[in-house]
Amino acid sequence: MDRDDFFRHNNYTRDGPSTTTRQRREGRRQRRPDEDGTDRSNSGNRYTSDQSRTSSRKSTSTTRTTATTSSSWKHQLLLVLGGLVSLGVWYLTPLSEVVVEEFLLPLVPVASDVEMGQQALLELKGGGGRSHRDGRRTNDNNNGSPSSSSSSSSTSKDTARDVYDPHWTPLIQSIGWELVDAATTTDRHRHNQPKQQQQGLSAVPIDEYAWDFGLIQQSPPIVNAFCLPGGIIRITHELLRKLRLTHGELAALIGHEMGHAIHRHAQARRLQHQVVSCVLKALVYQDDDDHQESFGEAVGELLVNSADWLGRQSFSRRDEYQADATSWDLLVASKRYDPRAMQTLLQKLWTYHGRQGGHTSWESTHPGTLDRIEALEQKYQALSNTEKKRLQRHNTIS
Repeated sequence: MDRDDFFRHNNYTRDGPSTTTRQRREGRRQRRPDEDGTDRSNSGNRYTSDQSRTSSRKSTSTTRTTATTSSSWKHQLLLVLGGLVSLGVWYLTPLSEVVVEEFLLPLVPVASDVEMGQQALLELKGGGGRSHRDGRRTNDNNNGSPSSSSSSSSTSKDTARDVYDPHWTPLIQSIGWELVDAATTTDRHRHNQPKQQQQGLSAVPIDEYAWDFGLIQQSPPIVNAFCLPGGIIRITHELLRKLRLTHGELAALIGHEMGHAIHRHAQARRLQHQVVSCVLKALVYQDDDDHQESFGEAVGELLVNSADWLGRQSFSRRDEYQADATSWDLLVASKRYDPRAMQTLLQKLWTYHGRQGGHTSWESTHPGTLDRIEALEQKYQALSNTEKKRLQRHNTIS
């Protein structure tokens, strides 16, 4: 082997090691550890790798946060929609009526209604708006919508007081107790009738109510009548002065208000609203996260307000029909008053309502007047000729 072949075989050139040989030596030198035994050759690569991993972790964390936020809003949106749908089912279907009237209301004693009504009467006399039939005070400026005690007292100067009129007060009390006696008689025969024929009859003994009939003067004067829970019935002096009711129409008015007490509409509405409020608060209020708690409070207020609005819209109209039926039955049972006086009463109220430009306190708390007149007419037309003749013979006071 000559010298050129030797250099070529060992990767040498005449000027020294070949490029390949120098690269190998340089590579071994770079991989050689430092004096402290640490291999520094790939430190730059490792730093770059650490940066990449840190950036990757931040990106993953940001993605997870975004996904969590998106999932949270979806959950919140579903919660709101689910709550609104549940409110619709609760208030706009017979579900709430069955649950409250069949299961919850029988568990609450009538004494609770009496206490609630007496407290409402004290608040009414103390000022702060007229009284709702469920014991709440209302401000006449808000078309009968409910308001809290504090807001009513601060924004309204309405006052009310019981008054004695030598003509109307004894008459109201006399007719009221006549109808209580009629209700007691009807109550004795209630258990002997089929259930479907018990409309307008009390499921609770009549003597458990604290019946109290009277005349009230409100300032400013309004045309209205109301029944507080437990059997406290008041008719405004302005109603009697403006409408000039006959004895039969006054009896129909008192019987209607008695119907609200007998069927415990105020207590039923309170229970209906409390069930919804408790369920909604359990669903939306959170204590472990401030943001979620703020959202829960907002949703809770929205849903509870929606529940109150739906309850007043659907339940009040149903209450009025039931109270009309009770008044009809009480007038029939009295064997004195013509039940058709209920129709003439409503017609007077509707006529007065029209003259006042479309709004009275009566209409705001007693909706659907024309529909109720039609329902009572159908009730009368459904009677047999024998029943009509009996009414004409006994129930002569109209």
